[in-house]
Amino acid sequence: MEHIYPQEPYMMAAPATPRRPKKAYPTYAESWGALGWFLLASIVMGIPLLVLPQWLPQAQAETYGIAIGSFATAVVVWFLIKLEGPKRIVPASWSGQHDNARLYAIIAVATLALLYVRIPIHWLNLPSWSLPDMLLKLMAQPALGFVVLCVLAPVFEEWLFRGILLPGLMRNYGPTKAILQTSLLFGIIHLNPAQSLSAALLGVFLGWLYYRTGSLRACILVHAVNNFVAWVGLFMIRTDKDAIAQMTKYEAPSWPLAAAALVGAVVLVLIIRYLQRLTKPSEDYAIVEASPVAETAR
Repeated sequence: MEHIYPQEPYMMAAPATPRRPKKAYPTYAESWGALGWFLLASIVMGIPLLVLPQWLPQAQAETYGIAIGSFATAVVVWFLIKLEGPKRIVPASWSGQHDNARLYAIIAVATLALLYVRIPIHWLNLPSWSLPDMLLKLMAQPALGFVVLCVLAPVFEEWLFRGILLPGLMRNYGPTKAILQTSLLFGIIHLNPAQSLSAALLGVFLGWLYYRTGSLRACILVHAVNNFVAWVGLFMIRTDKDAIAQMTKYEAPSWPLAAAALVGAVVLVLIIRYLQRLTKPSEDYAIVEASPVAETAR
């Protein structure tokens, strides 16, 4: 007869090691995946450009098609929230403790200064591809162009990059790496070298601003002011195709423009130093390394 003896302690199975919980959304790889989702959404939202000419005159079809295509970012925001949910997405901070009229006035001036700082980008002679033509078609309906450039783009692009991607990357890798990564992606989505570098530099300031203020509203304001200046310029020359094309062409360096860029840089540095004294970064974005022991203790 076979005898069954009780197991000795050293013979008992070891307890299963708890799985390491997933990092906050996104990781580096997932942030590049978000770029892929954006490109896919842009393709899908671009379908109206092919369909609308069947019902509308060509000029109107192109204008409304470009406007509809601007909702690609909103689609990605909705999709990522549904896909990852609150378990991994770090909640965005829509307003911070420093939000007030003074802060908004200061960052509006900083935005104007940053426009001058980016003047030397025009000296690099980067290709602009189809940007002038698209802007011309969009500004055929100035009010619609205002909504797209000054409302939809600031709200949904900031919601995606500073509201979803940046907080998670800061939680996983710290503020510096997170700001640089989101700025890189922010530049790439503009799909236009002449505009991408400028957008990436703007993204660095926006990421830093969100880190210091914890205010997505402040970032939306900066983005809106930046785009509003562009809208005003486009509105004034909307009937002159050559003038719009000239905006993205090579411009030789000149002392007046160099001086303007230098003054803008000085003003921007002074404002940043002032904001550093005025604000304090949130501790919510300290790097968190989840451990099996900590997870077991929950």
